[in-house]
Amino acid sequence: APGDIPRCPLSSALVTLLSPSPSVTLLSLSPGRRALLALVRRSRHRQVPLRELQGGKAPPGAQLGVPFLLHDLLGAQQLHSVPTPAGPLLRLAES
Repeated sequence: APGDIPRCPLSSALVTLLSPSPSVTLLSLSPGRRALLALVRRSRHRQVPLRELQGGKAPPGAQLGVPFLLHDLLGAQQLHSVPTPAGPLLRLAES
């Protein structure tokens, strides 16, 4: 609709620029990203239902919440969301 603000995924660079303390943001973002990517890698088919990840706690060492980390990984295209009848699946991006 006219007048709406376009939505775009947040990149870690943008988050760093908007953060009052960039070093804290980078330090808290990296362990959380690694932990969520490791969780998806360890899964059986390298895919995990979105609702399974959203219900969990933030990984140890991560100061940011799981929804923020998921949004960041999807925006960085390290994970892909695949719609299914049972709900979206998150798959590891092909490298």
